[in-house]
This record gives sequence, structure tokens and C-alpha cells, in this order.
Amino acid sequence: MIEERIKKWKIYKEAVDWVSPVPSWFEVDNKYRVNDFVNKFQITLEEAQRLVDRLVEEKKLEKTDEDGVYKSVLICDMCGNHFDDWDLQENHKYKFSFGFGSRHDLEIIKWNLCAACFDKVIDTILPLFPKSPISQADLYNDVSKHESFIMSAYEHDNDPF
Repeated sequence: MIEERIKKWKIYKEAVDWVSPVPSWFEVDNKYRVNDFVNKFQITLEEAQRLVDRLVEEKKLEKTDEDGVYKSVLICDMCGNHFDDWDLQENHKYKFSFGFGSRHDLEIIKWNLCAACFDKVIDTILPLFPKSPISQADLYNDVSKHESFIMSAYEHDNDPF
């Protein structure tokens, strides 16, 4: 009994990762049928339908206008809007387990935020700090190739030791 529940939990976790949407420029379809779950996870049609129903309930999939086709989605937990390509690229997904010493002992907080709501959260908490924790990222600009990229996002990234 326990082994069966563990197996189902692993399949569920894999399915969540599998249906996570990606920006359209990656040219991934992001569409699934129940039989795709049967084939991918080697489960019965009934189990696959229950899995899809749960993913729809959790707003990880939504039914499309096409019969029997579901599309992967990510919805902002704050405003309820669907993530656009930029939101998907920025990937403001957070999960944090509170340890002992907090009034939230043994609780887990998780959220998906679109870029606009992420900015609202940051703008709300920044005034709570005596000194701003924000710093500028180091950028590398290669003028000859018209490229720019972030060299480091964390102070210790430039420390070779």
C-alpha cells in the first residue's frame, strides 16, 4: 500500500515537471492528451485521467477548445493572470520550508508570481530593510558581437576561492 502511494507521488511530481510550460520561442507545443500520460508514465487510462484532473484542479493544465487536449499553464498566485513568455522566462517560482524558531514552524510557503506581482512584493519588503539588499549585477558587454550578459548575480561568484 505504501509503495503504491510512493509510486503515485513520484509520478505526480514527474508529471508536474513534465507539463511545466516553457516560453513559445523554445518551440515546445505545451499540449497534452490523457493518452500522453498513459504512455509517458505507464499507467492506466483511469489513473491518467485522475492525474490530469488533479493538474487541471491545481491550475497546471487547462482544457483547450480541442477535444481531449490540455495545455500547460502557469498562473500567478497573486493576481490570477496567466504567465506570458517573459513571466515564464523569469520563473519567479518560490518554495521555502520554515524551520524552527519561526511562528511558521513546519509550514511550507510556495508561490508563482508574474513579473508585475514579483515587483510589488519586492517594493513592499524593501522598506523593511535598514540597508537595501539590492545591488547591481556585473554585466559584460561585447560591442563587437553586440552581446551582453550577466557575469555574476552574487558577490561570491567572482571569488575564485
